[in-house]
Amino acid sequence: MDFWENVENELIFQGKTKKELSILTGIKLQSLHKSFERKSEVSAENAVKIASKLNTTVEYLVTGKDSKKDNELLRKYKTTIQALEEIPAAPRKNIEQMILDLSKSINVSI
Repeated sequence: MDFWENVENELIFQGKTKKELSILTGIKLQSLHKSFERKSEVSAENAVKIASKLNTTVEYLVTGKDSKKDNELLRKYKTTIQALEEIPAAPRKNIEQMILDLSKSINVSI
């Protein structure tokens, strides 16, 4: 995915519109529409504005991955992950499925 696809996905995830993004960033709506359509390169300044207002990183919008967030999650759940690794495969799969089912039942998107 490219920058504009990642921005689009983030807007959808957050329930925001391009118009709202325009207002938040100060980037003209017409310019945003053209950028999305043409998949044009974004200036560093606008990339930072967009990432900031979407509460994400430029890295994530450019690559679709956010190593900082991933590293924070790994640190946060390190002991849980280590404990899961000690559980035999069959029960571990059940635990993983239980977590996924629970997240769906409370409308958490993964």
